[in-house]
Amino acid sequence: MDCITDAKAKQAANYNKSAHNLPDLQVGDVATVQPVKRNDTWKKGVVTGILPYQSYEVQSAGGTTHRPNRRHLRKTASSDKDLVSPVALPSQSPIPNVIAPAPPVLETAATSPVPATPSDTTSTTTRSGRPTRRPAYLNDYTC
Repeated sequence: MDCITDAKAKQAANYNKSAHNLPDLQVGDVATVQPVKRNDTWKKGVVTGILPYQSYEVQSAGGTTHRPNRRHLRKTASSDKDLVSPVALPSQSPIPNVIAPAPPVLETAATSPVPATPSDTTSTTTRSGRPTRRPAYLNDYTC
């Protein structure tokens, strides 16, 4: 048992040699976002919000908003504040911007329910719109 704890301690020490925490980003910092595909180019953006679990809301030059984790962001020394207009940046506050939950949807009752009528059973459609038909060998079968 002592050998197992020694091995775990050795493994933790080897891992912690190169492991480190990345510095936090602030709202308004310019950062580059790592692409999803390996061969794509990194895109510049401005941090517009701080989310829980080391995630950030980043708005790119094209206007799209991304929610990358901190390890997928690199802070750039460039001060390209023209990527996002200053009106789009929220006010800087010590409290991180957390997305509010959606309001509940109220259900409305139908005024007059329509009874289901048996439709033509020879052809129906799937959700994708493809027509389906009963097999020919079932034409003799009646319910």
